[in-house]
Amino acid sequence: MSSPLADALDEATPRLIAGVEATMSPSTLALPLRRTIERLPGLMRDLIGYLRADRLDEPGARASLPIRFDVVPLVTALRVLRESIFALFDAQQLSITPRDVRIISGWFAAVAESALLAENGRFAEMLDALPDHMLLYDGDGYAVNYVNRAVYEGAVNMTTMSREAFLGRRIVEIVDDKNFGLYVEDCLRRVAGGESITDEFIYPAPNGGRWHEQHMRPVYGLDGRVDSIAITSRDIHDRKKAEGRLQLLSKLSALAESMEDETIVDAMAHLSIPELADWCLINVVDSGQFQRMTIAHRDPSKATIAHELLHRPSQLHHLHVGAAALAGTPTLIAEIDHAPDLVDTEIVRRLEVRSALVVPIAVMGDVVAIATFMMTSESGRRYGADDLELAQEMARRAEQIIENAKLHQQLKQSEARFRFALDHASISVFETDADLRFRWSHNSMPGLDGNQVIGPTLGDVVSREVEDQVPRRVIETGESAHRAFSVIVDGKRRHFMVRYEPLRGADGIVGLSGAAIDVTELKEAEEQLAQELAFRERMMGILGHDLRNPVSAILGITSLMLGGNISDKARTQLGFIEQATRRMNEMIGTLFDFTRLRFHGSLPISLARIGLDELAREVVAELRAAHRGREIELAISGNLRGEWDPGRMAQLFTNLTANALTHGDKSSPVWISVAGDEGDVVLSVSNRGASISTSLAERLFEPFKQGGDGDGSSRRGLGLGLFIVREIVRAHGGKVGVHSDDGLVTFTATLPRGVVASPSAS
Repeated sequence: MSSPLADALDEATPRLIAGVEATMSPSTLALPLRRTIERLPGLMRDLIGYLRADRLDEPGARASLPIRFDVVPLVTALRVLRESIFALFDAQQLSITPRDVRIISGWFAAVAESALLAENGRFAEMLDALPDHMLLYDGDGYAVNYVNRAVYEGAVNMTTMSREAFLGRRIVEIVDDKNFGLYVEDCLRRVAGGESITDEFIYPAPNGGRWHEQHMRPVYGLDGRVDSIAITSRDIHDRKKAEGRLQLLSKLSALAESMEDETIVDAMAHLSIPELADWCLINVVDSGQFQRMTIAHRDPSKATIAHELLHRPSQLHHLHVGAAALAGTPTLIAEIDHAPDLVDTEIVRRLEVRSALVVPIAVMGDVVAIATFMMTSESGRRYGADDLELAQEMARRAEQIIENAKLHQQLKQSEARFRFALDHASISVFETDADLRFRWSHNSMPGLDGNQVIGPTLGDVVSREVEDQVPRRVIETGESAHRAFSVIVDGKRRHFMVRYEPLRGADGIVGLSGAAIDVTELKEAEEQLAQELAFRERMMGILGHDLRNPVSAILGITSLMLGGNISDKARTQLGFIEQATRRMNEMIGTLFDFTRLRFHGSLPISLARIGLDELAREVVAELRAAHRGREIELAISGNLRGEWDPGRMAQLFTNLTANALTHGDKSSPVWISVAGDEGDVVLSVSNRGASISTSLAERLFEPFKQGGDGDGSSRRGLGLGLFIVREIVRAHGGKVGVHSDDGLVTFTATLPRGVVASPSAS
């Protein structure tokens, strides 16, 4: 149907929309503005259709307007558009009836209402989707204006009211727990006064309630007064239980410092209140018998009851749960009514127990205590499987602490014995950090105060001369080491031997430990012995040097007289004198060699290119002349040329042969063999005689050691001949040994053709 108003609006629609956009642009964001302007042509077509149809629908009869943009720009655009339409009618002086005004105004009201309803519905669905409790209270009478689904579903467990029945009523009229209702109204009064509240509380529930965290904020009206109160409440029960569990176990772990069995058990009972129990009763067990009880509670007014119960005999050993606990099995009693043997016990009756846990505490396989945790009507809580796990975890922690306490006692006893032993010994023990500063010391070194040692380094408290690289090297390499040092203590020099060991921690080497032994007396004894030996050796050297001149004079006179015209008897007597004098000269030479070895460490040698075959023949000839009654056989084979000291080689031949002549069977010959191969020359001297034991063979080449004669008698001498033999062979890089079998004794010296060891200067 034709309508002048509709025709005018149809023609002016683009201009009207442009005017709305121009009016809103300075104050509206680009995206909401664009979406709003995109919707206006369709809305204008809808309005023009209403005018042409002359419809006058009620606002509630219109379909909900789908909202895909912010509702505020739409409502603003509708207001601006309506004002622009009426301004257009006035400008064009169009005739407009009251019915036309009602149609246009009704249409605009219906569209705005549809948008607001859609927005409100979407907002309500969003709040209902949240797990948090959302409430809105009136700012004056504290009546409930709005609750989301989470509040209603949670309240169903407390009341049979419908969701709509909540609205307009106060919280104390809704909940069964009046204490909780009064708590909420007190908070509402504070927020109505302008205060914001964040708090944690227990939300009432049939299972004893759940922890919630609530935020209460005032909502101000246009007049600046608190118009309403907004509340959000979140379930934090799991978090609170985890925090309580952690706090409880942390407090229990702190008991490790007490290190007393009874203290730990008593503290465990008190620490469980109130996180895990309203009442806690612990029975101490010894050899399967209940010895005493510890009881803890949350209500100070019940102290009299607790005192009475402590002085009553325990009934636990008569109950099924007590027998199970003694066997190491815990028990969860969610409802005390489900345990007939417990319902009539005095503790359950007097404390009004509603739920209980019975948990054994075992150390090294033996139950040492039984803990009974109880929930009463005070809190209304009930135990579950997670509570049993927490109680068992507490029991395990207590078991570890008690076991550690027992081990600590044993350790203290062992430490006492250790300290007693150290106190009576000349051993100091200590520990240092990575910077070599003392952090512990026991039985400090003489002249040092144990308290003064802690902190400084060894060099700070004793002497800089003891500071070296040894301790630092132990920390850097992780290898133990030892060293000796001496310091002046109380005006006297004292000697110490210290051993360092790396001290390891979780992150590697964190310092070192050490033990220092006072070896002053031993050191003084060693020095005294060394002085006595040095004096003896000097005396021997001086004695040998002073004897050489008169012996040489005797040899000279004897040789001169033997060259003259003397009788045979005199010649024989002079021969004996010459032989004895030469023996004395050999002994003096041996003393000189021994003295050189003591002071220089090795015999001096002078190398020359010689043949041992010629040398052997000369030495054997001299020995045959000196021992005319003895048979000496010589066997020579192979290449016998090399670099040796001729004089020392002659001494080697002479000493080995003289040893065989002296200690061998006088009726048996002495066999000498000199054989050469590609690299070495081997000298062997053998004789018949008594076998040499293994123990004697091991020390035969040491100085002042002697064997027995072939005839079993003992012979006096210096006991240095074989010692000089060994040193001559060593100086030439060879080796010497002795073998005894079937009455045949053989000394063997192996000599390389070139000296391996560097010779000493003569």
